[in-house]
Amino acid sequence: MLFSNTNIKAINATTVEVTFKEKVENVGDFTIEGLAVSNAAVKQTDDKVVVLTTAVQEGGKKYTVSHAGKEIGSFEGLSAVIPTKIDITTQSVQGKVGAQAILSADVGVKQAGIPVTFNVKADTTTTLNKDQVFEAVTNADGIATFSYTQYAAGTDSVVAYPTGAPAVRSLGYVFWGVDTILAIEDVTKEVTVNNGANKTYKVKYLDPKTGKAVAGKRFAVSFKENINVNVNQLSNAKVNNVNPTQLLNGTAPKVAVIITDAKGEATFTVTGENTAVTPIVFEQAFASNTANATVYSEEYKSDVLQATASKVTFGAIQADYKIELKRDGLEEAAKGLANGREYNIVVKDKDGKVYDLFEKIK
Repeated sequence: MLFSNTNIKAINATTVEVTFKEKVENVGDFTIEGLAVSNAAVKQTDDKVVVLTTAVQEGGKKYTVSHAGKEIGSFEGLSAVIPTKIDITTQSVQGKVGAQAILSADVGVKQAGIPVTFNVKADTTTTLNKDQVFEAVTNADGIATFSYTQYAAGTDSVVAYPTGAPAVRSLGYVFWGVDTILAIEDVTKEVTVNNGANKTYKVKYLDPKTGKAVAGKRFAVSFKENINVNVNQLSNAKVNNVNPTQLLNGTAPKVAVIITDAKGEATFTVTGENTAVTPIVFEQAFASNTANATVYSEEYKSDVLQATASKVTFGAIQADYKIELKRDGLEEAAKGLANGREYNIVVKDKDGKVYDLFEKIK
């Protein structure tokens, strides 16, 4: 057997496959350091592969394989744990055509080496994008991550499930465009602002297929902290004078609506007191037509195109200044004489410039 280009991979927690370049004539003696091998046999469907049956592997641990006393490679052990839950960490992801989109899934168990399958269903009807299947293993935090790309604009649905339990699954979406489809920029750069002050953001939307700006596109704006919560958990903040809400009690959701201009841009302003909020901008779905207008849904869902803005904190911010006290004359003065002291107070900003109070309140 030729050991060059040997590929070794754990198939599950007790099975390892060793793939050789040529047909295996004689299985010989296989050993794995730190792991018992109970059987070695040529795979029935591929005579270039030897299947090793092992003791239970330790997830994430690196094992070295030897044949006839010679090291031929290594593999990473898989865990025998089969999770009972899984969550795709970001259920709506934007991908740029030709670049890698990254998705992760949390199995709820902090253990490395748990295999997770990601099944990608592409829009194969109107695009040349392909369905794909990937397997990744979790890190020590129980997070499995993979990346992939497509070469045309379209929307993929991605199902993640523990490889040994396909009924336990989570669903996410990847929105592909020739450029970033939906982006949010901080117009106001500060991340912490005074109570009652404003922070402004700018949204830009580009057509997924052409990359050109689109006018008249509707988006809803809400706060991450106000979605699927109870009334007493709502933040004390507004966007464009609307307090966006999506409550667990079934009350109709409320959002601020923005519409892009000829440049594909729209702005929104957030204000609040003693709170911190994270704006989310998402595409408004069509709901129905009435005699007088088209009605759009105000409900946030994870399967729509969306982008998350930077978090802003509102609070009482103390001005950054320095006070200098100057006296004319010496520290000591004779008692009873008309020789008091005059003191001058000078206030300077953080750059050492004199702070003109009267100028500030004009």
